[in-house]
Amino acid sequence: MKKNYKINSPNSSPKVAFVSGYVGLKRMAPIPRKPSKYDGYFITNNRWVYYRLKLTKWKPVFIENTLNRLFDNPSEELIETFKNIKRIDKIAKNYFFTKACKSLKLYPQKFIPKTYDYIVWFDNKFDVNVNGTIQTIKNWNPNVSMMLHRHPFLNNISEEFKESTLQKRYIVDKENYLNYIEKNISKDLSAEHYNHFQCGYLLYNMNHSDTIRIQKTWHEHIKKCGINDQISFNFVAQIFKEIIGEYIYDIHE
Repeated sequence: MKKNYKINSPNSSPKVAFVSGYVGLKRMAPIPRKPSKYDGYFITNNRWVYYRLKLTKWKPVFIENTLNRLFDNPSEELIETFKNIKRIDKIAKNYFFTKACKSLKLYPQKFIPKTYDYIVWFDNKFDVNVNGTIQTIKNWNPNVSMMLHRHPFLNNISEEFKESTLQKRYIVDKENYLNYIEKNISKDLSAEHYNHFQCGYLLYNMNHSDTIRIQKTWHEHIKKCGINDQISFNFVAQIFKEIIGEYIYDIHE
């Protein structure tokens, strides 16, 4: 059901940035189409991808120091893994880079040179729905800090966990997921909560006083949960249910 939102003043023109990115070793990693008419930043630690971005309309942002920029106080084990990243097995490599890219979606504002009223993070695997995004921003309820799209086929944490067991990189954190879920249930949160979002599209209201708090809270939950951030965000969405909204359009064109 479509929600009713307060309409921004027709004279206001909020500053909007679309941000995507890629952290990894693939030279031909996907680069989505840059939304026209709006600032667009693509963040990467991959020089080949960075040079390819130079041939596009994106504003490329290169991460000079992958470990220190993407991890809080990286452990010796993490440092050693990164030193040998080209030689480790595929599952460990996928796990590492999935973990490394969390900071990009959690704090996109830290990687771009300007401030914006709204920042849209979307994964590099699809072209984002610009019209739906801008329409949402025009009709934004100022009480809402963040919007996401409901997951198209998973309805809760229990289903998300089951789906995770089908992907080898997610199985690494299986015991963490179980312990994390159990602890949050003990705090009167639910593994069956119906507001289950997909986290490949995030729309942040950077003028809201609680946006940074949501980002930091989610970050802490990811550390405790593991790399499946859709499990952890479901609990975060329950905590901040009054200020996290549902994006109602398709996320991709």
